[in-house]
Amino acid sequence: MTVMRLQRALARAGVASRRKAEDLIR
Repeated sequence: MTVMRLQRALARAGVASRRKAEDLIR
């Protein structure tokens, strides 16, 4: 999995999902 693919998937899920994912990673 590439970063671009991950970003694209996150963008598709929505900004809220991306924020949640960042919180989980942190």
